[in-house]
Amino acid sequence: MRTSREKTGPPTARSRHSRALRLLLAGLLAGVVLAACSSSSTKTGTSRVSTAHRGGTVTLALQPGATPNYIFPFVPTQDLTAANFANLLYLIYTPLYFFGNGAHTGINYALSLGNKPVVSNGGKTLTVTLKHYRWSNGQPVDAEDVAFFWQLLVANKKQFGNYVPDGNHIPDNVSAFKVVNSHTVSFTFKRRYNVTWLIYNQLSLIIPMPAQAWDRTSMHGPVGNYAATPTGAKKVWTFLNGQAEKLPDYASNPLWKVVDGPFRLASFSTDGEATFTPNPSYSGPVKPRIAKLVELPFTSAAAEYTSLRSGSIDYGYVPENDLKNEAAIKADGYRIVPWYVWGVAWNLLNWPNPRDAALFKQLYIRQSLQQLVDQPSYIKDIWEGDAVPSYGPVPIVPSSSVTSPEERHNLYPYDPRAVARVLTSHGWRVVHGVAECERAGVGPGHCGAGIPVGKRLIFNLYYPSGISQLQDEYEAYKSVAGSVGIDIVLHQVPSNSAAELNSPCVAKSGKNCQWDLLSLGSPSIIYDPDNYPTGGVVFSCGGGFNGGGYCNERANSLIAATHDENGLGAMYAYEDFIERQLPVTFFPTAPYQVSAISDRLHGARAQNPYVYIEPQYWSLGG
Repeated sequence: MRTSREKTGPPTARSRHSRALRLLLAGLLAGVVLAACSSSSTKTGTSRVSTAHRGGTVTLALQPGATPNYIFPFVPTQDLTAANFANLLYLIYTPLYFFGNGAHTGINYALSLGNKPVVSNGGKTLTVTLKHYRWSNGQPVDAEDVAFFWQLLVANKKQFGNYVPDGNHIPDNVSAFKVVNSHTVSFTFKRRYNVTWLIYNQLSLIIPMPAQAWDRTSMHGPVGNYAATPTGAKKVWTFLNGQAEKLPDYASNPLWKVVDGPFRLASFSTDGEATFTPNPSYSGPVKPRIAKLVELPFTSAAAEYTSLRSGSIDYGYVPENDLKNEAAIKADGYRIVPWYVWGVAWNLLNWPNPRDAALFKQLYIRQSLQQLVDQPSYIKDIWEGDAVPSYGPVPIVPSSSVTSPEERHNLYPYDPRAVARVLTSHGWRVVHGVAECERAGVGPGHCGAGIPVGKRLIFNLYYPSGISQLQDEYEAYKSVAGSVGIDIVLHQVPSNSAAELNSPCVAKSGKNCQWDLLSLGSPSIIYDPDNYPTGGVVFSCGGGFNGGGYCNERANSLIAATHDENGLGAMYAYEDFIERQLPVTFFPTAPYQVSAISDRLHGARAQNPYVYIEPQYWSLGG
């Protein structure tokens, strides 16, 4: 899960390793053009009839705070943002495996450098053959470039933002890496894993790098074979990382001019404005047709909206509070398209918080919190139809075979009367508007283990400010909860403050113990590069993105099975368990953004569910 966006906030670090990480849905526009095959809930305006042509400049609006700031494709934790991958790295470097087929999830082999792996050795060896690409300096992209990335990874794994130090993630779970021939490499794992998980969540992290230009320890020293030794690989990483920290030099540094992606960087400013031009050596299936792509930073959504209405943006977005002007924006010559991504919205529960730990351990309490969420009404009345329901840990939209049949149905539909009956049957009585435990103890008719007489159902819910729909949603939630005796105390905080709260309570120090329920926005999480959303960092004990501190041994074993067992059975068992057990409270998932795409922008494709952009498909018309 890379950092994505909270609709008003800055990007924050995101990694998949076990250290505490932050995922705030921080501002990012990754302008993928829509296609006619986009989601059934997509709103499409009437486009002018025009003829596409080659050349021209396309302007792309970036969300506030969502500017790329790291160019070396061996990305450290603090720079693991969607902005870096979508708006910079994947434009100029081709990953081993690219994800997203139009609006659909999964591997896009056409845009990947590697062909589908061949599995052998009882499922323990994956052999990858590379397509015949060339770097912009004329050299072939070959197996040595994969080996170069691998050598740096082995020697500098703690510097790699996606490193997970549990022994079951690359490079630690690989017993042998081999260059088979000039265009083939193989990975032999220490044991058999789920092949889909290996490709989607492990090999997906590899971005081959030009060894013949970058295997060096200084700018003016010779290119050598330094990365072949651990000591040399550390020196190479130190040099390249140091160069990547010099943002003003990005467009002029000869290192970053050697690319194999569809574009190359022509100019870059530290405020985030970047210009890309086609890479004439690009070997992929779709050669760029536009002459320039200009990414424009904005200090606020309001400033972007002003530029959009002036017609100076080809691909932008409509701030949520301005969606009421949709008809006027369409009249200006734009299509309005909700962008649904591979993500889910939920509220975290602060499981270790001593104030409420005993409450959260009771399934009937968690079910009650869920059955007070009126998803159909929120979607219709608050999000005006531009949101989709969330019932479990895997998205329902975009549609995917990974989503279990059970998870497509709401096990806990909105029913405040049922909640009132359940609380009464478990020994709670409403006193002065708030439910109090009247019958402590375990067993039928009692509140449950660890809940004393007089304990009141009061929860502090923190959520990001600045999003009117989110505020309306939580005010409605508070109102209905209050009708059954559950007092939800709302706290709006700045986006970055919400992100800082995204870790469980530490009782001894009191850190992060002020919150009981926490929202990071909608969607709350985007699965990337956890493209096979097994929940390992989200719901496993001590998981890197387990901000609520949930820990359940049954969940751990089910998550482990998704990493080990081929087929969908293990995945379905895991997500059905999470849906039933409710370690979080699920809310409707809003679009990643509501895009505004100029009628003159052609080559339309459905918006990528992993928030990547594919401007090589774009062209301009009159």
